[in-house]
Amino acid sequence: MMIAHLPAGYLLTVGVLSTTGADRKPRARTLFVVGLIASMAPDVDGLVWAGLKLAGRPAPHHHDYPTHWPLAWLALVLVVAVVAVVLRDRTALVGAAVVGLNLGLHGVLDSVASPMAWGAPFSDKTWEIVRVPPTHGDRWVLSMLDHWTFGLEVGLVVLAAVVLLLRWRARRSAAPRAARLP
Repeated sequence: MMIAHLPAGYLLTVGVLSTTGADRKPRARTLFVVGLIASMAPDVDGLVWAGLKLAGRPAPHHHDYPTHWPLAWLALVLVVAVVAVVLRDRTALVGAAVVGLNLGLHGVLDSVASPMAWGAPFSDKTWEIVRVPPTHGDRWVLSMLDHWTFGLEVGLVVLAAVVLLLRWRARRSAAPRAARLP
């Protein structure tokens, strides 16, 4: 996936916060931002990958870096969840769920059209739902844009935009007249 991680993370985070009632809590905005960051966090390895490419050095696929290892995400989320339970901090527990679900969703979305090693670092076996053929040679971005799976990404972007607009309109109409922005 190239453009759908943030919109999908938005949809998931809004859903989790609404379902748990955390969207009405004092730290709702923080949980929201944390969810959006988590939806894209594994791709921070792209900076290392780009740096290697710019330096003219061989770079492995960016899914081979530890930030794309689901077992690393799971370990991190479990530690935070255990601490939240010990401290009896429901907001932190919801935060751990938001982060864990967004990291997992990132991996699932990446697995649609790109190999993911779900057992890394213990296994290098990869899974992908659809293989995108290199229709444009070594210009993989063009091959991805030209494949039907990119339509799924566009669909997620449109759905997130519709939900965002509907939520904005509902919040705007519910606000007192004097508090509305122009």
